Amino acid sequence: MVDNKKHEVEPSGENIRTIFDYHGDISSFIDWAEEKSMTVKKLEDEYQDVSDSVKVYSAGKVKFVAAEKGDFRDVLLIRTSKDDTTVDDYLERGKFAQINHGKEEFTIRAFDVVPGWYMGGQKKYSKRTKIIAKCEIFDMADYEEQLMPDTNYKFYHDKKQVATMFLGYWNEEMTDVNPTIHSFDVEGEGEEYKKMIIRGVEERLGKQGFKKIWITNYIGYPPPSDFWRKMGYKFDIDEGCKSLKKYQLKPLPKWTDKLCAEIVEMEDQEKQIELLERLPENDQTRLLKASILNELGDHEEAIECCDRTVEQFPYSTRFDEGVQSVKAEALEKLGRHEEAIKCWDKNIKHFEKVFKNDSKRFWGKFANSLYDKARVLEEIGRYDESIKLYEKLVEIEKADKNYSDQYGSEHWWWSYVNKLNGLGRHEEALKVCDDVIGYDPTESAIWEQKVDTLKKLGRYEEALKCWDKVIEIEVKNENDYTYYYASKAKILNLLGRHEEALKCVDEANTSVGHDDPVEEAELFFQKSEALDRLARYEEAIECLDEIIKSFNDTEIVDGRPKDAWKRKARLLRDSGRHEEYKKCREEMKKLFSTAEQKYY
Repeated sequence: MVDNKKHEVEPSGENIRTIFDYHGDISSFIDWAEEKSMTVKKLEDEYQDVSDSVKVYSAGKVKFVAAEKGDFRDVLLIRTSKDDTTVDDYLERGKFAQINHGKEEFTIRAFDVVPGWYMGGQKKYSKRTKIIAKCEIFDMADYEEQLMPDTNYKFYHDKKQVATMFLGYWNEEMTDVNPTIHSFDVEGEGEEYKKMIIRGVEERLGKQGFKKIWITNYIGYPPPSDFWRKMGYKFDIDEGCKSLKKYQLKPLPKWTDKLCAEIVEMEDQEKQIELLERLPENDQTRLLKASILNELGDHEEAIECCDRTVEQFPYSTRFDEGVQSVKAEALEKLGRHEEAIKCWDKNIKHFEKVFKNDSKRFWGKFANSLYDKARVLEEIGRYDESIKLYEKLVEIEKADKNYSDQYGSEHWWWSYVNKLNGLGRHEEALKVCDDVIGYDPTESAIWEQKVDTLKKLGRYEEALKCWDKVIEIEVKNENDYTYYYASKAKILNLLGRHEEALKCVDEANTSVGHDDPVEEAELFFQKSEALDRLARYEEAIECLDEIIKSFNDTEIVDGRPKDAWKRKARLLRDSGRHEEYKKCREEMKKLFSTAEQKYY
């Protein structure tokens, strides 16, 4: 018998979840409900936007409203209360999506790579900016007899609204039940965050279980600035479609599937812990609880949780999923670095053993454990021990048969060289570069690392030869090598060889098709530097104007375009062209803050 104490599903409102079952059908759902001793009542015309609608009663209360939607491939829609889990017995894992009605808020973040810090092929990121998304999922069941929900989004950056979106779940033209963007409008600085916002919405929908998303022709066709094509949407006539499979969460073990998935996605961490404590204790729930406790700052309790996991489940496969990692994180937060190192040692011992039997599967975890120990050792000033672990990482990676699948900064030698240079051990860094070149001479990134190291040693002539080697490699690979010519020209300018710098830039302009305006700007900047030093001021100003013309006002906040304005002002001032200098300064005041102006 079904639990009759569950709440009755409301006709409309915030205490509802809508389930999109892509595997079920109304007939099998009715059979299931009747097997559970529930009463099924077929509806005639109560909802106008769906077919074969029914209400399912238990103890005289409406427990579910269900119907089918679609033309060629029907999707079963099920409305129930948010806290009613009865229907989970009917659903097949991975075959449905679900959304909670009402108001919700979530954060969309974009990240930048931290230079020189990489973890076994996994880039480490730092927070750059965030968008607050506020959405309301609603339906018109009470007013217009429509069962299908819709979602209104508003997006904020620094408390200022930058974009809005209206999203439905039915594409009428393509007759498909899936999320469909009907409008997406940006305001002011929202243009800068368009890509970030769309990615955030896609990820959220994917985690809700949807496998694709549509964009309708209401937004305009062809797509403005080809933005949607660049975002990966493929067009059928005038409707764009994109798969969301990469965002979907892998199903957890069946007995905790729904509960653990809900816990992971909950934003209130205190409620996460409260719900976890209701579940039967096992290694999985313990590890999840320890991770959340770390996020809450309850590091002592997180450590106890990890210790109990190891004591009670000594043969648990959760060892591979981070018991010692979570404990080490807590210990580090408490400043107990020596104990954290012991945790990483346990990880290293474990993964080194399994790595020998299955190097492809465990290489990442083994490498990350070595890296994390090296990181902690560095934090407490034990640099020599830390460097030895990087050396070990490079040696293991060198013997890996999948070595060639990695590129440049994905290799451990990249981090190793950076660490040595960061410690001022440039000769050692140079030796590492030469060792790698010995077995991987066509990897341009290691030549770049060697250039950087030689520059730190003041050995510019050798650095120039390395840039020539990089250019040679990139020409063979048919890559855009503007950056390398610009970097070579910069060294020539540093050496006072300005005529050669001009020749280098001219060679780049005749050899390379410029795809990146930033790199092209760097090339022109080096040319202007050389012309300035040669007292060819008119030509130098022309180069700077080329940089300025390449960027619009919203793109010149940082980097070479800003430098171009500053240098142009100086050249106009120093050459006595006062009226032009004044006009240049007035234009700069429109673009840059007063604080940025005071030095020029």
